[in-house]
Amino acid sequence: ADRGISGCTDFCESGGNHSGTREQPCNPGGVASQRNEENRLSKEYASSQPLVRQAIDLALLANGLLRGHDLDEFIRRSVALL
Repeated sequence: ADRGISGCTDFCESGGNHSGTREQPCNPGGVASQRNEENRLSKEYASSQPLVRQAIDLALLANGLLRGHDLDEFIRRSVALL
């Protein structure tokens, strides 16, 4: 039953983000939990793949965000890859 929120057929206690439709009811926290799981899996994969870590650090370096110890480690890995 529609609870007054356009297209939302599921009661959402999140107090705001109602993105449900009649075919796909709201799932408060569902997107956030999926995003957290995706981030966790990405970090886990990157930590086991040296070239992925290198690519991430290269992107950080290009944007001026790689400093200190992380920059030192990036340089050491770069030399080792050569």
